[in-house]
Amino acid sequence: MMISLKEKLKLSRLDGDSSENGDSIALEEEIGRLRVITNFLENRLLVMKNANVRQANKTITYKLLETGEEKTIRLTDNWESDPGQGEISVTSPIGEILIDGKVGNTYEIKTNQTNYKVKIISIKQG
Repeated sequence: MMISLKEKLKLSRLDGDSSENGDSIALEEEIGRLRVITNFLENRLLVMKNANVRQANKTITYKLLETGEEKTIRLTDNWESDPGQGEISVTSPIGEILIDGKVGNTYEIKTNQTNYKVKIISIKQG
């Protein structure tokens, strides 16, 4: 039988002052950590829902300003994304920026590995 964190915390408080109870302190910290993770995931889910409703399934051609290379991608929801095939999630760094992009505008894309600038050449819905 698994005991929930809430039940463990309740049991640990039976041992007296929670400020002196190591188990109680550790459980309260774990609950706080889980709340932060839950809030983060709820916010990401909201972003995904909003982005998917807004304009997934756009085909965007852009130019990498550093190299002049042109690339074409299709923005999709997370479940359809396949970066190797140019199908990019709307919640990816480039997807979040380009989903509301306009032809002719320049945008800076920031990822964990690099930052780069792109200029949108064309946008096609569908």
